[in-house]
Amino acid sequence: MGFASKYRNEIGLLVAIVCVVGFTLIFNQSYLTDPAINVKNILHQTALLGIFSLGAAMVIIVGGIDLSSGSVIVFSASICALVLMACAPVDELTGTPQMDQLVGWSPVFLAIGITLLVGLVIGTLHTWLITVVQLPPFVATLASLVGLRSFAKVLNPAVSKFLGSEVTKVRADAESFVLLSEWWVALTVFFVLAIGCYVLMSHTVCGRHLYALGGNEEAARLSGIQTDRMKWLV
Repeated sequence: MGFASKYRNEIGLLVAIVCVVGFTLIFNQSYLTDPAINVKNILHQTALLGIFSLGAAMVIIVGGIDLSSGSVIVFSASICALVLMACAPVDELTGTPQMDQLVGWSPVFLAIGITLLVGLVIGTLHTWLITVVQLPPFVATLASLVGLRSFAKVLNPAVSKFLGSEVTKVRADAESFVLLSEWWVALTVFFVLAIGCYVLMSHTVCGRHLYALGGNEEAARLSGIQTDRMKWLV
Protein backbone atom coordinates (compact mmCIF):
# COMPACT_ATOMS: atom_id res chain seq x y z
CA MET A 1 0.00 0.00 0.00
CA GLY A 2 1.47 3.34 -1.06
CA PHE A 3 1.89 6.36 1.17
CA ALA A 4 -0.78 8.38 -0.69
CA SER A 5 -3.42 5.68 -0.45
CA LYS A 6 -2.61 4.92 3.19
CA TYR A 7 -2.96 8.54 4.32
CA ARG A 8 -5.55 9.60 1.74
CA ASN A 9 -7.91 11.18 4.28
CA GLU A 10 -5.12 13.08 6.03
CA ILE A 11 -3.72 14.39 2.75
CA GLY A 12 -7.19 15.47 1.62
CA LEU A 13 -7.71 17.33 4.90
CA LEU A 14 -4.34 19.06 4.55
CA VAL A 15 -5.14 20.13 0.98
CA ALA A 16 -8.51 21.48 2.12
CA ILE A 17 -6.85 23.53 4.88
CA VAL A 18 -4.32 24.98 2.42
CA CYS A 19 -7.14 25.92 0.02
CA VAL A 20 -9.16 27.61 2.79
CA VAL A 21 -6.12 29.58 3.97
CA GLY A 22 -5.25 30.55 0.40
CA PHE A 23 -8.76 31.82 -0.45
CA THR A 24 -8.91 33.67 2.88
CA LEU A 25 -5.65 35.47 2.15
CA ILE A 26 -6.92 36.44 -1.31
CA PHE A 27 -10.19 37.99 -0.10
CA ASN A 28 -9.06 39.29 3.31
CA GLN A 29 -5.74 41.10 3.25
CA SER A 30 -5.99 42.02 6.94
CA TYR A 31 -4.47 38.64 7.78
CA LEU A 32 -1.20 39.87 6.29
CA THR A 33 -1.07 43.19 8.18
CA ASP A 34 -0.17 41.65 11.54
CA PRO A 35 0.43 37.93 10.98
CA ALA A 36 1.78 37.25 14.48
CA ILE A 37 -1.40 38.41 16.22
CA ASN A 38 -3.59 36.64 13.67
CA VAL A 39 -1.71 33.37 14.16
CA LYS A 40 -2.13 33.64 17.94
CA ASN A 41 -5.85 34.31 17.59
CA ILE A 42 -6.33 31.41 15.18
CA LEU A 43 -4.36 29.03 17.42
CA HIS A 44 -6.38 30.17 20.44
CA GLN A 45 -9.75 29.64 18.77
CA THR A 46 -8.62 26.36 17.21
CA ALA A 47 -7.41 25.07 20.58
CA LEU A 48 -10.77 25.82 22.22
CA LEU A 49 -12.63 24.01 19.45
CA GLY A 50 -10.07 21.20 19.60
CA ILE A 51 -10.67 20.63 23.31
CA PHE A 52 -14.39 20.37 22.63
CA SER A 53 -13.86 18.08 19.61
CA LEU A 54 -11.80 15.55 21.60
CA GLY A 55 -14.76 14.70 23.81
CA ALA A 56 -17.19 14.76 20.89
CA ALA A 57 -14.94 12.42 18.89
CA MET A 58 -14.85 9.83 21.67
CA VAL A 59 -18.64 9.93 21.96
CA ILE A 60 -18.97 9.33 18.22
CA ILE A 61 -16.40 6.50 18.31
CA VAL A 62 -18.56 4.55 20.77
CA GLY A 63 -21.60 5.05 18.55
CA GLY A 64 -23.26 7.86 20.50
CA ILE A 65 -24.13 11.49 19.90
CA ASP A 66 -24.10 14.51 22.20
CA LEU A 67 -26.19 17.50 21.18
CA SER A 68 -25.82 19.28 24.51
CA SER A 69 -22.12 20.17 24.40
CA GLY A 70 -22.71 23.84 23.60
CA SER A 71 -25.29 24.20 26.37
CA VAL A 72 -23.02 22.40 28.83
CA ILE A 73 -20.25 24.88 27.99
CA VAL A 74 -22.62 27.83 28.52
CA PHE A 75 -24.00 26.47 31.80
CA SER A 76 -20.64 25.42 33.27
CA ALA A 77 -19.05 28.72 32.23
CA SER A 78 -21.86 30.57 34.01
CA ILE A 79 -21.22 28.52 37.14
CA CYS A 80 -17.51 29.35 36.94
CA ALA A 81 -18.17 33.08 36.58
CA LEU A 82 -20.76 33.10 39.37
CA VAL A 83 -18.35 31.39 41.77
CA LEU A 84 -15.69 33.99 40.94
CA MET A 85 -18.30 36.71 41.42
CA ALA A 86 -19.20 35.32 44.84
CA CYS A 87 -15.49 35.30 45.82
CA ALA A 88 -14.74 38.79 44.50
CA PRO A 89 -14.22 41.69 46.96
CA VAL A 90 -17.31 43.83 47.51
CA ASP A 91 -17.39 47.60 47.01
CA GLU A 92 -18.24 49.23 50.34
CA LEU A 93 -20.32 52.01 48.76
CA THR A 94 -22.40 50.12 46.21
CA GLY A 95 -22.25 46.65 47.74
CA THR A 96 -21.51 45.09 44.35
CA PRO A 97 -18.70 42.60 43.62
CA GLN A 98 -15.60 44.08 42.02
CA MET A 99 -14.91 41.52 39.33
CA ASP A 100 -11.92 43.41 37.94
CA GLN A 101 -9.93 43.08 41.15
CA LEU A 102 -7.21 40.53 41.93
CA VAL A 103 -9.03 37.76 43.81
CA GLY A 104 -6.08 35.39 44.21
CA TRP A 105 -5.58 31.91 42.85
CA SER A 106 -7.64 30.04 45.46
CA PRO A 107 -11.02 31.33 44.16
CA VAL A 108 -9.90 30.68 40.58
CA PHE A 109 -9.01 27.05 41.30
CA LEU A 110 -12.22 26.70 43.34
CA ALA A 111 -14.28 27.99 40.42
CA ILE A 112 -12.54 25.67 37.95
CA GLY A 113 -12.96 22.69 40.29
CA ILE A 114 -16.67 23.34 40.78
CA THR A 115 -17.08 23.77 37.02
CA LEU A 116 -15.46 20.40 36.31
CA LEU A 117 -17.64 18.82 39.01
CA VAL A 118 -20.75 20.27 37.37
CA GLY A 119 -19.66 18.80 34.03
CA LEU A 120 -19.12 15.42 35.67
CA VAL A 121 -22.60 15.50 37.21
CA ILE A 122 -24.19 16.40 33.87
CA GLY A 123 -22.30 13.59 32.13
CA THR A 124 -23.39 11.15 34.83
CA LEU A 125 -27.00 12.27 34.36
CA HIS A 126 -26.70 11.62 30.63
CA THR A 127 -25.30 8.15 31.32
CA TRP A 128 -28.18 7.39 33.70
CA LEU A 129 -30.75 8.50 31.12
CA ILE A 130 -29.09 6.40 28.40
CA THR A 131 -28.29 3.23 30.37
CA VAL A 132 -31.01 3.03 33.04
CA VAL A 133 -33.95 4.92 31.54
CA GLN A 134 -32.95 3.54 28.10
CA LEU A 135 -33.38 6.83 26.28
CA PRO A 136 -31.57 7.18 22.95
CA PRO A 137 -28.52 9.47 23.26
CA PHE A 138 -30.12 11.85 20.75
CA VAL A 139 -33.19 12.35 22.95
CA ALA A 140 -31.30 12.52 26.25
CA THR A 141 -28.84 15.15 25.09
CA LEU A 142 -31.51 17.08 23.17
CA ALA A 143 -33.32 17.62 26.47
CA SER A 144 -30.10 18.96 28.03
CA LEU A 145 -29.52 21.15 24.97
CA VAL A 146 -32.71 23.08 25.74
CA GLY A 147 -32.79 22.73 29.52
CA LEU A 148 -29.25 23.74 30.45
CA ARG A 149 -29.21 26.83 28.25
CA SER A 150 -32.55 27.96 29.71
CA PHE A 151 -31.37 27.19 33.23
CA ALA A 152 -28.26 29.31 32.69
CA LYS A 153 -30.41 32.26 31.57
CA VAL A 154 -32.47 31.97 34.76
CA LEU A 155 -29.51 31.27 37.04
CA ASN A 156 -27.36 34.23 36.03
CA PRO A 157 -29.74 37.07 36.99
CA ALA A 158 -31.00 35.23 40.07
CA VAL A 159 -27.56 34.60 41.60
CA SER A 160 -26.06 37.92 40.49
CA LYS A 161 -29.05 39.79 42.00
CA PHE A 162 -28.49 37.95 45.29
CA LEU A 163 -24.83 39.02 45.18
CA GLY A 164 -25.80 42.65 44.64
CA SER A 165 -25.72 43.31 40.89
CA GLU A 166 -28.36 41.70 38.67
CA VAL A 167 -27.04 40.87 35.20
CA THR A 168 -28.03 38.37 32.53
CA LYS A 169 -24.48 37.81 31.30
CA VAL A 170 -21.84 37.19 33.95
CA ARG A 171 -18.27 38.19 33.13
CA ALA A 172 -15.17 36.64 34.69
CA ASP A 173 -12.86 39.66 34.73
CA ALA A 174 -10.74 38.75 37.75
CA GLU A 175 -7.10 39.45 36.89
CA SER A 176 -5.97 36.03 38.10
CA PHE A 177 -8.52 34.33 35.87
CA VAL A 178 -7.77 36.49 32.83
CA LEU A 179 -4.17 35.24 32.93
CA LEU A 180 -5.51 31.79 32.04
CA SER A 181 -7.09 33.13 28.85
CA GLU A 182 -3.72 33.55 27.13
CA TRP A 183 -3.53 31.73 23.80
CA TRP A 184 -0.67 29.46 24.83
CA VAL A 185 -2.59 28.18 27.88
CA ALA A 186 -5.46 26.87 25.76
CA LEU A 187 -3.01 25.45 23.23
CA THR A 188 -1.05 23.66 25.95
CA VAL A 189 -4.22 22.20 27.49
CA PHE A 190 -5.33 21.01 24.06
CA PHE A 191 -2.04 19.26 23.32
CA VAL A 192 -1.99 17.59 26.75
CA LEU A 193 -5.56 16.36 26.37
CA ALA A 194 -4.95 15.25 22.78
CA ILE A 195 -1.94 13.18 23.81
CA GLY A 196 -3.92 11.73 26.71
CA CYS A 197 -6.81 10.77 24.43
CA TYR A 198 -4.41 9.23 21.91
CA VAL A 199 -2.75 7.11 24.58
CA LEU A 200 -6.12 6.09 26.02
CA MET A 201 -7.64 5.08 22.70
CA SER A 202 -4.58 3.49 21.06
CA HIS A 203 -2.45 2.00 23.83
CA THR A 204 -4.81 0.85 26.59
CA VAL A 205 -7.26 -2.00 27.07
CA CYS A 206 -9.93 0.58 27.89
CA GLY A 207 -9.46 2.18 24.49
CA ARG A 208 -9.87 -1.17 22.74
CA HIS A 209 -13.08 -1.70 24.70
CA LEU A 210 -14.36 1.68 23.55
CA TYR A 211 -13.69 0.80 19.91
CA ALA A 212 -15.41 -2.55 20.42
CA LEU A 213 -18.41 -0.79 21.95
CA GLY A 214 -18.70 1.45 18.93
CA GLY A 215 -18.38 -1.48 16.53
CA ASN A 216 -21.06 -3.70 18.06
CA GLU A 217 -22.46 -2.97 21.52
CA GLU A 218 -24.18 -6.32 21.95
CA ALA A 219 -21.05 -8.26 20.97
CA ALA A 220 -18.98 -6.13 23.33
CA ARG A 221 -21.40 -6.82 26.19
CA LEU A 222 -21.39 -10.57 25.52
CA SER A 223 -17.57 -10.46 25.50
CA GLY A 224 -17.60 -9.31 29.11
CA ILE A 225 -17.05 -5.58 28.54
CA GLN A 226 -18.81 -3.33 31.04
CA THR A 227 -20.63 -1.31 28.38
CA ASP A 228 -22.49 0.93 30.83
CA ARG A 229 -19.23 1.83 32.58
CA MET A 230 -17.58 2.60 29.25
CA LYS A 231 -20.47 4.90 28.31
CA TRP A 232 -20.09 6.73 31.61
CA LEU A 233 -16.36 7.14 30.99
CA VAL A 234 -16.98 8.71 27.60
